Amino acid sequence: MEIIIFIVDKVIDFSKAKVSQGKDIVVRTDQDKKGCYISDMCLLSDDRIVAVDNDNKSVKLLDVTTGRVLHQLQLQDPPCGVCSMSGDRVAVTLPDAYTIQVSFCTFFIII
Repeated sequence: MEIIIFIVDKVIDFSKAKVSQGKDIVVRTDQDKKGCYISDMCLLSDDRIVAVDNDNKSVKLLDVTTGRVLHQLQLQDPPCGVCSMSGDRVAVTLPDAYTIQVSFCTFFIII
């Protein structure tokens, strides 16, 4: 599975916005046991995206500049959604466990 990133101006005037295709990011890793189902993602900074992979019960840190998966965090339950909080914190929803897990992205180590 590929995620296609589109680059737009930082201030978006939708009547004048120009969209161009960015770099493809292949989100499948050797750790994945199933096909990827990215149910949500959010931008952490200009070059890092956090994506949740429902089928592989994981959170993936993506580098937009290199088009690589930097790290994959395995979870006990399948994640559904993710949102950025202050700094490098993200909240991940785990509906099967009836919880929201708050994590620091500093735990991500480049693989």
